[in-house]
Parts: sequence; C-alpha cells; structure tokens
Amino acid sequence: MLSRVAGSLFWMARYSERTAANTHIIHTQFVQMLEESGLDTTYLEDWTVILNVCGSSKEFFDTYDKLSVRNLSHYLLYSKENFNSLIHTISSIRENARMTRDIIPHALWEEWNGLYLSLKDDPQSPIFSLLEINRFLEKINHTSLTSTGIINTLMSRDEGYHFLKIGRWIERAEKTMIILNELLQKKEHEIRKCTATYSLQLTQTLEDFSKKHRICNTDSVLNYLIKDATCTHSLSYCIQHMKQSISVLEQNNNNCRLSPLLQELQAIRQAISSVDIATMSIEQQKICIGSFLTHCIMLGSVFSKAYYLDESFPTYEFQ
Repeated sequence: MLSRVAGSLFWMARYSERTAANTHIIHTQFVQMLEESGLDTTYLEDWTVILNVCGSSKEFFDTYDKLSVRNLSHYLLYSKENFNSLIHTISSIRENARMTRDIIPHALWEEWNGLYLSLKDDPQSPIFSLLEINRFLEKINHTSLTSTGIINTLMSRDEGYHFLKIGRWIERAEKTMIILNELLQKKEHEIRKCTATYSLQLTQTLEDFSKKHRICNTDSVLNYLIKDATCTHSLSYCIQHMKQSISVLEQNNNNCRLSPLLQELQAIRQAISSVDIATMSIEQQKICIGSFLTHCIMLGSVFSKAYYLDESFPTYEFQ
C-alpha cells in the first residue's frame, strides 16, 4: 500500500475517533447543564475542563475576549481556526476519505460526505440555541456510530483495515490520558463534577466500570482506565490491540525499521504492568499520567515514521 494512502487512512481514523469522543464529551456537558439550571456562570469551571480536554486554553483566550458557554460552544463546534473543532475534524475526515475512496467501503464515504455537505449548508449564526447545538451533536454522533458499524461489517481485514484500527487506538489512548491528566490537575481544587465519576462519563465507561467495581474513587478509576485490558477505552486495551494489528501488518516478521515503534510499545506495556496507583501520592499520580500521555503523543509520531506517513497533521497540544 502506498504510504500516502496509508497515511490518509490513519488520519481519517484519528479524526473520526477525535470527532466521536469530543462530540460525546460536549454533549455530556450540555445535558448536565440543562438538567440543572443552565446558567452560564455556574458552569464555567466545568466548561474549562471540557476546553482543556477538547481544545487549547491558550488558543481560546487568544481568540475570545471572555469565557462564556456561547464562546466555548462556538470554539469547540464551529471555529474554523480551531483544528480540533467538530467542523474542522469532520472536514479532515471527509478529505482523507475522498483520498481513499478506492480502499474504504462506498457507504463509509457516503456517510461522512453526506454529513460534511449537510453541515456546510447549515447557517452558522453567532446566535444559536442549545436545541440547535443538540441537533448538531446528535447528527454527528449518528454518523460516527454508523461509520464504525460500516468499518466493522463491510471492510476486509487487510492492510487498510488495520491502519484505520491503529489510528483509532492511538487517538483513543491519547484522549483517555488527557482526561485523566485533567482529573488529577483539578482534583486538589475540588472543581464541581471534575471527579472520578466525571472521568468515566467522559470516556463512556461509567456503565462498564459500575458492573465491575463497587467503589468509585480516583485510585480505582485510574487503575481501571490504565490497566483493565477488557475496557475498550483503557490504555492497556488500546496498546494491546495496536500491537496485534502491527503483527498482522508485518505478518509477525521482525523488521529493523520497526524497532523504535516496538520499543515504545514495550516500554508502555511494561509501565502499565508495573504501575501501582494505590501506593502513589497525588503528585506521583500526576507524574505517572503525564508520562503515559507523553508516550501516547510520541507513539503517533513513531508510528508515522515507521510507516513513512505524513506527520503534517495537527495533534493535541499537551497542556
């Protein structure tokens, strides 16, 4: 497979996972806000958490004059200057899908192209209602779920499929670590809702965690989202499945060009197996999660170099 095609599949998967995750996170915050009072000032601290998970605080304050739910919504959903806004990530998915139309199922192209065209035609007025935002998010969520089903049902388990999967696992591992990093940064300040439960809500793992654990505290959630190999959003799960896909791509052959990538994966796996969150202080936990996040960010770059992929696409800014 040409590296250009492989790169487009890889980045299509990363942007698809980023879009799905950010859509869920933003929708979760809106639902909680509407269920209570819906007052901007009450929720600004909560929205700061969302901003740090889905975007960049520095970029936001360079663009907007004040922190408000309206400004945050525009930045996270509609801003063309924000590389992680939903409008921008959907555009990037569509462009990468267009470049790989001979590889991906036609239905997958139709889903993302149809969403792109529908959003492009929507008027993006600076004055919009929460109901309009909810419809916008539901439309994106529907396409994300349908696209995942199309990939799992219609795609052959060939090289293209595994490049898509690896992109998804790298992006998901990185997002999980960003959320945990934010949890630990805010824990000491006791910001409302920024708790262990909130991290589970943002990673869509609250139901699964509740079936496995009776106590929900920071230590148990950190262990779960780092070490539980059966949790689809845990670091352990993502690394394990990434390793499996690389083995399929290489047909279990040892290739010297993959040495840095395999060493990085092995280092993460060893760190996961040896970490014991319960014995750590808060400061040690921060260092541990920060280290995992750095590894996840590096992993995308190391993988791209190993397979000669384009690294010019923007990634998360580690704050």
